[in-house]
Amino acid sequence: MTDYRGHKRPFKRKMIKQKTVDLSKLVPANTRFTHVIGIDEVGWGAIAGPLVVSAAVLPFVYDNPVIKKTASGVQYGFKDSKRFTTRNSRIAGAAYAKNTVLAHETLLALPEAVYTYGPGKALSYLQRKLVKRLLTKYPNALIVVDGDKSVAGVPKHQQLAVIEADSYVPAVSAASIIAKVTRDEYMIELGAELFPWWEFHKNKGYPTPEHKSKLKAWGPTRIHRMNIDLVKVAFKEKGWYEDGAEATEGHQARSAYS
Repeated sequence: MTDYRGHKRPFKRKMIKQKTVDLSKLVPANTRFTHVIGIDEVGWGAIAGPLVVSAAVLPFVYDNPVIKKTASGVQYGFKDSKRFTTRNSRIAGAAYAKNTVLAHETLLALPEAVYTYGPGKALSYLQRKLVKRLLTKYPNALIVVDGDKSVAGVPKHQQLAVIEADSYVPAVSAASIIAKVTRDEYMIELGAELFPWWEFHKNKGYPTPEHKSKLKAWGPTRIHRMNIDLVKVAFKEKGWYEDGAEATEGHQARSAYS
């Protein structure tokens, strides 16, 4: 590491204590949870690409390690996925999460499912399916969801909806970065293979000014969400953007939404 004059100076390790919430103070005193199943989604505000939901399991009592940044860029501890600033750090964070949690699951809802059922129902379906899978192995787990809406079909006493839980609950932080990297890499791969001109590696399907400009000029691709007014208008004016349409079907067959 060098300073502005080009002189060598030792790398300084940055240490940040991750804030956590004491879940035992948020549940009834007579409950005895052994694990936490954290749930988070990525892609809610996108106009193209899938909605991704991940779940991660940690012990109910879990001391989140101090986050450390070393010369190699390795990160330790769990934190909100939005605090990772580069692709490499996000990939490293997801790898750490997968290797550290007791279990994790990820499901995708493709644009057709989001359009057919609506984003709310698609999200609810994926959450219920993840919870059902993980509760079979961890029946005494507390479900913690990032946001203000609980998971349908799960007893109220067994779950918490916590706003910004991805910043304060390690299991949700782990689910957050796993979902983020899963969706990012999906969009990067899909863009490179089928729609290179759309720069999905940059916008990840979110409505950036450049993305909206391309949509208006070219019309939507098969992975744009037809429930979005912006996409509907572009389709009405331009029809489908056909490049990559046939290959998209094969790519989408890999979805976990089933």
